[in-house]
Amino acid sequence: MSFQDELNQVTQTPEDIKSQKDKQSYTYGVNEAYRAHQEIKKALLECAKEGKYDDYNLKKRITYKYRDDYFFNDVLDLRIRDVFINKSFFNRGGEYAHEARFDMKDSIAFNAYMEKLEELCKNDEIFIELKVYYNSVRGQKIYNIDEKFVDYALSVSDVQLYIICIVEY
Repeated sequence: MSFQDELNQVTQTPEDIKSQKDKQSYTYGVNEAYRAHQEIKKALLECAKEGKYDDYNLKKRITYKYRDDYFFNDVLDLRIRDVFINKSFFNRGGEYAHEARFDMKDSIAFNAYMEKLEELCKNDEIFIELKVYYNSVRGQKIYNIDEKFVDYALSVSDVQLYIICIVEY
């Protein structure tokens, strides 16, 4: 075998590199979902132990807001841009405001995380839902992850991602 053949044999194509990165992203998302699941279960047990539940339809119900900033900061990016709203015939320029939305930095890891976490929580009969909480001057507003929201004074620190966990027993 010539040296040229050896080089061709060990050379990775762009598809091979992409495939490896995709596998790493997927594994990262799944591993983080296992970690989050354990933290959620631990927190729910703590809530039950401390009596932080509501009576609901002859059952006990715990609602817990779980934050996973470490993972979400890795795979999501909060994008805020300047916009002009309330344009009209008399106000052609509109009013200056900010629009925010989340962009995916790593959609493979995010999707793997959410799918695995939903599966794990479903096995434990825990309902989960990802929500964006925005604390504006007009009060707290709740959005889905794929929704844009607009406000006059929008700060990154006013936007939080929570996984809402609900268990009835």
